[in-house]
Amino acid sequence: PGFPDHLLTMKTLVMKLDPIINTYLFIIAATFMDIATSSFVAVRSEKLEDSTLIVGGVEEPDAIRVLAEYPDIIYEKEDWMLMLPFAALSVLLTVAIFTYHVVITTMAPKSFTTSAIFRVRHKYFYAKFREDRYFWGMLTMVKNLLLNLVYFIVPAVSSAMSSTGASILLANATLGLNLLQLLVQCHYLPYK
Repeated sequence: PGFPDHLLTMKTLVMKLDPIINTYLFIIAATFMDIATSSFVAVRSEKLEDSTLIVGGVEEPDAIRVLAEYPDIIYEKEDWMLMLPFAALSVLLTVAIFTYHVVITTMAPKSFTTSAIFRVRHKYFYAKFREDRYFWGMLTMVKNLLLNLVYFIVPAVSSAMSSTGASILLANATLGLNLLQLLVQCHYLPYK
């Protein structure tokens, strides 16, 4: 009274796990932009002009740097240093997720025709696109990463500009990336 031998094979076990793996990978891919955004929060700082803070009874000099998203955390002080390992892990996670999807996108043309396991495991990334546009999910991830990099880089580049000018530059860069993807999408029509 045991299980039949054919139910205990490794291939059967892997085939039963593939839909679960597909679900988890879908969740990771769907939250990629949020993961990428979170990874840059701990390193993006801004200057507080004409301000004096008293931290631990010590007066901090003018134009101190604070985290842009959390102005109560002073750049390169104790709280920031406590967050730094988590930020580094978050950046590594973002790079790992992106690299994984680059690898499966390069494998997709051959693996989709030869491997049922690949088709089931990575269905989340390719199911909504036409077969000849299998790479479109990767282009969307690139756009999401670029949107986050724009949000990170533009304030650093535009430090000499007024805050209004920096905001306009950031808005135009974000709009430009989204418009570029929309135009390319209208040309290639990747969705089924």
